[in-house]
Amino acid sequence: MRMRNLGGRLEQRFYELYDISGEYFESRWDRTNFRSLVVVNRKRMNLKDNSLQEETSYYISNIKVQKNNDYFKAIRSHWEVEVNHYIRDVTLKKDSFRTKDNDISRIFSGLRTLVIEILRLLKPKNIIAQIELFQDNLTKLIGALKMLNIL
Repeated sequence: MRMRNLGGRLEQRFYELYDISGEYFESRWDRTNFRSLVVVNRKRMNLKDNSLQEETSYYISNIKVQKNNDYFKAIRSHWEVEVNHYIRDVTLKKDSFRTKDNDISRIFSGLRTLVIEILRLLKPKNIIAQIELFQDNLTKLIGALKMLNIL
C-alpha cells in the first residue's frame, strides 16, 4: 500500500500478486504460459471537492511469481508511458501537426520529447499553465533553462 499526493488528488494503491500457473485457461491461450496475476486497487480523493473514486485493474503475466516489487514497478512505469503519450498527443497537439516530410516529423518529435523532459525536471503543478507562462514570458523560459543548466 502506498499513499501519494498527485497534485490535486491523493491516491492510495493496494497491490496483490497471485500464482495462476496451475489455473485452467481455454486452449487458445496455451502458448501464453500465464503464470501470475496482479490486482491493483486504486482509491483516489479529489482534494477540491473531496469526492472519492475507486477502481480495480488486473494484469496477467507469463513471468514466474516472485516476492518482490518488480511487477508493481512495471505497472507504474507503464502508466508513466501512458502519461507521456497523453502529454504528447493532447497537450502538445501532436495529431494536429501534419507533414509529409519525415525529417520535419522527426525534428518535431524530438522537440516534443525535449519539452516533456524539461517539464518533468521542472515538476509544474499544471503543465498547460507552465507552457503558457513560457509562451507569454521568454525571460521565465530562459530562467528555467538556466536553472536546469540547459543554457
